[in-house]
Formats: sequence, structure tokens, C-alpha cells
Amino acid sequence: MSVRTPGVRGGKIPSTAARRPLALSPGTSFDEVLALIEAAKRRAYQAVNSELVGLYWQIGEHISKKLESAEWGEGVVDALAAAIAGILHSVRDGEVQDRGEACAR
Repeated sequence: MSVRTPGVRGGKIPSTAARRPLALSPGTSFDEVLALIEAAKRRAYQAVNSELVGLYWQIGEHISKKLESAEWGEGVVDALAAAIAGILHSVRDGEVQDRGEACAR
């Protein structure tokens, strides 16, 4: 028995009864492959975290300089926080904006 499925070669998928189990050699283990995947994921997380820490330091330094030089007054940091939150909210919701439009908010 087959089920018609668009997009599948011949439009048919064999029923569960017709599928054959995967034949593995005795002692076959995917542990090494799974360990490679996990190690790569760990390295990716570490790289992202390192970049974020660097970004936060740069933002803090930038804000401090603006406040010390009196270029930014009271309330500017709150406005910046709201602008950043708006951009992050847009990214989370899948909206795509160019930088100029996002910064104009």
C-alpha cells in the first residue's frame, strides 16, 4: 500500500509496513559524529558569547564617553534603551528593516 504525496518522487511514499529497518553493522555507533556536532555547537556558543561581551563593553564605553562629554543629557540613555528594545523586538518578530528606518524610531 502506498500513499500519494506531492513533491515526492513518483508521488508515493511506501507505507510503514513496506519500509525496511536500517541495517547497521554490529557495534556501529554514532557517538563520534554526535560528539563532533556537540563540540561544534559549544564552540559556536562560545564565539557568540565572546562577541556579545565585546559588544557590551563597546556600548558601555560609548555611552560613558557621551555622558562625560555632556553630549548626551538626562533621559538619553532611556531613549537609547527604548530604541534598542524596538529593534530587538522587530528582529524577534521577523521584521526586516534597513538600518536607517530602524534608527529613525
